[in-house]
Amino acid sequence: MRMPRIWPVLAAIATVVYFTLPTSAQSVLYLLISISAALLVLLGPGRTSDAAPGWRTIGVGWLLSAGGDAIWTWHDIISHTSPFPSVADVVYLAGYVAFAIGLLMLARAVGRRDT
Repeated sequence: MRMPRIWPVLAAIATVVYFTLPTSAQSVLYLLISISAALLVLLGPGRTSDAAPGWRTIGVGWLLSAGGDAIWTWHDIISHTSPFPSVADVVYLAGYVAFAIGLLMLARAVGRRDT
């Protein structure tokens, strides 16, 4: 799947808009951008690629990280609390585990092809 040419333009616009928004709106825009980027990683790699499972696992890690951000944003904006530790921390840590597994999968896929 090729990246449409509109994505860099949309990213530049979102960056400019981000800095003009209040803090709570910045958090929501950040979540939307993070989730859309994770979906691009999940849907982007071809099905026949050796590296596709690794990229999909990294995409899951990114979604988990965005989930942690969503939980923390909810606590911050809606309930006006800053709990530590919280469920958000568990979701963040699960995201890091998925990132590590995905990187190992990528390294193995490239290692098979690079020899």
